[in-house]
Amino acid sequence: MKQNQTQATKLMLKHEGGYTNHPSDPGGPTNFGITIHDFRKHINPNGTAADVRNMTLDQAIKVYDINYWDKQRCDELYAGLDYAIFDYGVNSGVGRTGRVMRRLLKLPDKGNAVIGQDVIDALARLNDKQKRALISRLMDERLAFLQALRTWPVFGAGWGRRVKEVRRDALKMFDSQRVVEKESAKSFDPENEDKTDAIVAEPPVLTAKEKASTGAGAAGSGTIAISDITDATNKAAEVKGNAETLGITDVFAKLVTYPSFWIGVAALVAIAGYIGYRWYRRNHSI
Repeated sequence: MKQNQTQATKLMLKHEGGYTNHPSDPGGPTNFGITIHDFRKHINPNGTAADVRNMTLDQAIKVYDINYWDKQRCDELYAGLDYAIFDYGVNSGVGRTGRVMRRLLKLPDKGNAVIGQDVIDALARLNDKQKRALISRLMDERLAFLQALRTWPVFGAGWGRRVKEVRRDALKMFDSQRVVEKESAKSFDPENEDKTDAIVAEPPVLTAKEKASTGAGAAGSGTIAISDITDATNKAAEVKGNAETLGITDVFAKLVTYPSFWIGVAALVAIAGYIGYRWYRRNHSI
């Protein structure tokens, strides 16, 4: 993965010391894990052992990017495997990782030493459990390869420690990336989206007695009483925003704060008084 390149380079540099020119090392003059051959190929065609000794970190990183990260297609590898392949290539050469990956993935050996599209496609078909296991299998193969070299007695202690630490750090990178991906998937789950804005306020439900009162007001005094009561009811619902959460006490507490509510009440009282007066006159007339 592209975003892991800087971290992978820092981890790899922990295992690559300064300048060496050990007689048992077939790479010859080496600095930051970069041989004089690769220095001449990517930095200075006429480079000498002294030039390798004086190699800057910026020059080394340039070689890492071109000859190890890009050449092994680490941008296209999943977290953990990208670092494991990168470090393997720096330590043992990029000519080996492609063949090893094909063998581990049970792909035909095409005679191509580098990681190709066949490897990338095969990796995409693996599940998480298989991907994690592949990192450990790669480290097992790497250690077995190093132990079989005739120079193991000379460099074995350092190589063994390096493989152990690369395995540990690569698996940590893999596990961390899985956590990030799972959390990201949760954050985009439609079931977790806030639907508050989609709730439409509705007026409170009136009892049968309240409905009867509203009807009487409409019949006795035209549109004034019904518009006032409707306005007061709607305002109470708007204050809450979601009428489903309102209790009758809450509704009444809000209604009494609006003048239009009392106008409606007064209208109903007046109508009731007028009807009562007419009834009294009709039943007590001489």
